[in-house]
Amino acid sequence: CTPQRPAAGSTVSCVVTCTNQGPSPAQGMTCGFVNTGSLPNATVVSCDPRSVVAVGRTLRCSLEFSFPEGALPTVTAGSGATNDINGGSVATAGNNPSQFAFSQIPAHVPIDRRALLLLSVLLLGSACWNQFGHQKKRAHA
Repeated sequence: CTPQRPAAGSTVSCVVTCTNQGPSPAQGMTCGFVNTGSLPNATVVSCDPRSVVAVGRTLRCSLEFSFPEGALPTVTAGSGATNDINGGSVATAGNNPSQFAFSQIPAHVPIDRRALLLLSVLLLGSACWNQFGHQKKRAHA
């Protein structure tokens, strides 16, 4: 999904690619997102279903939703096929599901007040040195 660190209210786009790993063509293969109901304003943009998918071939599905405020949603996708021996046609069973979790954006960067005070003193000292240190050198020259 992109962006990986979205701001609240921004549009997030996700794409899932489901590949038939074999050993035989997938019958009635599905590919899609399974938790769209928990994602705000989720819209499935496209999915390209096929009745039979050859070994090594893929199906793609894309989704857009509004990133919620104060929550880090997980996007769950999956695939399945009627002749799938590890999960069958259920997108959340066996080896069919996959998930994407978002990274948290800190609401603010914590500032150590002692470090800020030290930085202020150093900057003030540097400014004073530049102002008064150069005047003394010029007076002696």
